[in-house]
Amino acid sequence: MTRRVVSLVLLIELLFAVSTTTLAFFYERHEYFEALDIALRGHADSLMGAVVEAADDSDSVLLDVAGLQTPRDHLYEVWEKDTLLGRTGDLSGGNPALRQGGDAFLKLKVGGKRYRAIRIHGMRVIDPATLKVRHNLVVLYAAPTAGVWRAVGRAARFFAIANAVLLLLTGLLVFVFVRRSITPLYQLAAEASTIAANSWRFAPSDEARSVEELEPLVTALEGVILRLERSFGQQRTFVSDAAHELKTSVAVVKSSIQLLSMKERTSAEYQAGLERCQMDCVRMEELVQRMLTLAMVEEGDPKQRIVEDVAVMSVVHEVMDDLATTAQLRGVRLECSGDDAVRAAITKDRWKTVCTELLQNAIQHSPQGEVVSVEAAVEGDRVTVVVRNAGEPIAVEMLPHLFDRFYRGDPSRARSTGGTGLGLAICKAMVEQAGGRISVRHGAGVEVRVDLPECVG
Repeated sequence: MTRRVVSLVLLIELLFAVSTTTLAFFYERHEYFEALDIALRGHADSLMGAVVEAADDSDSVLLDVAGLQTPRDHLYEVWEKDTLLGRTGDLSGGNPALRQGGDAFLKLKVGGKRYRAIRIHGMRVIDPATLKVRHNLVVLYAAPTAGVWRAVGRAARFFAIANAVLLLLTGLLVFVFVRRSITPLYQLAAEASTIAANSWRFAPSDEARSVEELEPLVTALEGVILRLERSFGQQRTFVSDAAHELKTSVAVVKSSIQLLSMKERTSAEYQAGLERCQMDCVRMEELVQRMLTLAMVEEGDPKQRIVEDVAVMSVVHEVMDDLATTAQLRGVRLECSGDDAVRAAITKDRWKTVCTELLQNAIQHSPQGEVVSVEAAVEGDRVTVVVRNAGEPIAVEMLPHLFDRFYRGDPSRARSTGGTGLGLAICKAMVEQAGGRISVRHGAGVEVRVDLPECVG
């Protein structure tokens, strides 16, 4: 990252340096040539002023250069129509077209050298008081441009060297600054690299927290690590609890068989023993099936959930009919209310599983003579289903763990409590896979609330 940042800054600086050097080159060129043009005009005006009347009382004029000082490498010609009054070098090269046209600056090549020239027209009047003889003059004056280009080149080289030095210094300063600026990031990476499955300690430095750009990353890492630690803990607990559940069932089956084989038994005793073994096998089969169901649901991608809808109350009525005998044996009444047209975005099989688990739990934990009720309603774009029972309130410390795998309020795992401790975990996984939420409240009784996306049409 340091190299990329430094490279980017140097690239920008290089583009800036090239731009400034180019602009400086054209600016200096303009300034030097403008100064040269001013000098050319001054010399040409001086030559025009050096044209004087001839001393032989004629109407002619001549060029008096006695007092003029022109550079040795400059060239000039002074003409009166087709008469040459004076020159240094062959500036026009016998080309009369150079004398034609108005005042202008010209580019010439004389003797293989490049010149910048000026052409001006003027008039000299001889004896303006009496004769008023007018002489039309043309002055050509040129100076070599090699010296100007050398001066422009020196100025451009100065800017180029200055920009190169600044570019080098900028690169060094940016490198040092970036390295110092991302030190908290290196510290954060070093701290994160110490995290392992058996070590979840993550203590970022105060310097990393104080950097505004890193603070969201620190918070995100802490959240991810906390969730991973919790997930690994749940995984270990899941394996431990599953092993315990299966070990208990296997031990019961084994002890039942050993008990049968210890001495001669009657047919009725063998039959009773085999029935106990079969019941324990059924219990193990149920446990394994629930574990597979939970794993299958949790492996699903919430972003690719099955698009299906179900009539909420229709399934509730169906489940209540299935559990009517169980409720009657426990002396519990089942009631439900809600619009039969309400539809939720969840598959029918999963919604039936959720309803069955919630109603079975509510019936099991309701005192005799109480009511288990189900209410369904639409709130905004969500379908809310509430299952209530008047059982004993749930302890506050148990609430955060109700949806954990194998969690049951009976820590002794007495067989009289029934179940495997996976029912609510399966409900939570299925509801969340459908894009919903499930929660438990307690007060006078227990209230389980399920929120699901509504399906319209």
